[in-house]
Amino acid sequence: FSNPQRAFKHLTDYQNLIPEFRVVGDFPVETHIISALWINMVGYKFDVCLGTHAYGSRLKTIHTKTDHVQPEKSFHIKAIGSFEPYFEPYQKWRNDGLNAIRTELEQKRQVLAVSLDLKSYYHQIDPLFIANKEFQKDLGLSLTECEKLFTQQLANFLSEWSERSSTFANSLQIEQNEEDKKNIKGGLVIGLSASRVIANVLLYKWDKLITERLTPVYYGRY
Repeated sequence: FSNPQRAFKHLTDYQNLIPEFRVVGDFPVETHIISALWINMVGYKFDVCLGTHAYGSRLKTIHTKTDHVQPEKSFHIKAIGSFEPYFEPYQKWRNDGLNAIRTELEQKRQVLAVSLDLKSYYHQIDPLFIANKEFQKDLGLSLTECEKLFTQQLANFLSEWSERSSTFANSLQIEQNEEDKKNIKGGLVIGLSASRVIANVLLYKWDKLITERLTPVYYGRY
């Protein structure tokens, strides 16, 4: 049987654990409504720009009939919840990678598998990028003036939260020695639905770089 005390002791016996604190947003319900409204009005357009290589934090879609042979997917605004459940996309991301490796090995081809993780990713993001015109142009987005204004206002709010949360978190280190103090960043807030879309679309250029310059047998991120 799993014993949390024994498991923790095992960790401390064999590793040098350094506790780190993460700043998380604590908002009233009105803020979550604004966040969901931005996703429904504007955010889904950013999500559409991401290809099939992005598996995690994707919005729910529904097949719609078109003049083409294949039906198109569009944002499922009437769905319960904005995002796809966690487990199925994660499982698909993992299985697609393993299947690609197996296929190459069966063809007697050598395979190099690389796994990367971005440390403290949310805390390194400047939220203002989402309203940047050049970034939106790179995505191929064409937003209305209303959508641009809403996005800019949301970006300003998130940036203000980032600055204030960082100041608040760093003020809690008063009793520590100067050499032990760390600069705690707010970054992109954790705990707001819009943040998931924003953090995901920031990696658009990374996806493009990998797929076009390296042309791997398989690339996916979660």
